[in-house]
Amino acid sequence: MWATPFTAWPIFFHPAMTKTEPFLSDDGIFVVGYPRSGTTLLQSLITALATDPVVVSFPETHYFNVIEKSLSPDRDGRVTIDAVRNHLDLIREKTGLDLTETELDPLRAAASEGRVDSRSVFEWIIQSNLRRRNEFASLERRPFRWLEKTPYHANFLERILTLYPRARAVHIVRHPVAAVLSRQRNFPFNQDTPLEELARHWDHMLANVERARARFPEKVISVQYENLVTRLSQVVTQLQSFLAIILDISRMDRRRKTAAAVRLPGEPWKEKTEKAELFDANRTYLDHVDAEAVGRIEAFTAGRMAAWGYSGFEVRNNRKKKDETL
Repeated sequence: MWATPFTAWPIFFHPAMTKTEPFLSDDGIFVVGYPRSGTTLLQSLITALATDPVVVSFPETHYFNVIEKSLSPDRDGRVTIDAVRNHLDLIREKTGLDLTETELDPLRAAASEGRVDSRSVFEWIIQSNLRRRNEFASLERRPFRWLEKTPYHANFLERILTLYPRARAVHIVRHPVAAVLSRQRNFPFNQDTPLEELARHWDHMLANVERARARFPEKVISVQYENLVTRLSQVVTQLQSFLAIILDISRMDRRRKTAAAVRLPGEPWKEKTEKAELFDANRTYLDHVDAEAVGRIEAFTAGRMAAWGYSGFEVRNNRKKKDETL
């Protein structure tokens, strides 16, 4: 599998860490992509298959796309402890963590003149997640990599990879017709969103990923959802090399458990990822999507579709129930 013996990357310590917390390395893994493109599937696969070192993950943080902006960092990227305290409700809502003011103590200890850098706040949220894991104690005694998955972080990869020069980003892309329809039909908050708006989001996100890949070509890899579900071994080999971790495909039986572990109660759409076998869910749209909807989506995505190897979406006459789609 590896030409030479594999040695886990060394663990580095950030000033905000304390001896009561699991130490975080600065080589985190960020999984990103347009919503309903397979980010949860990819997250669960990596955490389930990783053996050396192990990879631990947690629910989405929404840090860079929501929380950090609300904290209003200064020019040096520092935020006040008061701002964090005043936004605890927002942090609880977005992360699902039942945080208390007492849990701000590690940040207070790291603060200078009442301010702490934004990266420390992000890592404090990760630590709070890890603290709630049953395997918390063992994480302090063995090397591990942490994996953060928030789809919308695809729009902030340049910011993330500047903060974490040793991190790696795995971006997953799915045919825009299937991704947009899945988003509209599975997200209650997007059911009335025009297809054109959702299609523009797909195109805009890919533009941001392209800029990040151009700036950090060795730190960003893109995989197609369609390849992940039909050529799993090939994609796993690519990810193993890119992430410098060992991925054991014989551990696939762990995937559903890892998917369930990162789903919050308010995310019922992720249950399908836990239940479904690995298959190309795009096919579930072939029998019910109409040409008019396809045209509305592809009118805004055709250019990047071609650049990313996608052709026009096939349309059939038969229709199936919407609840059969993923």
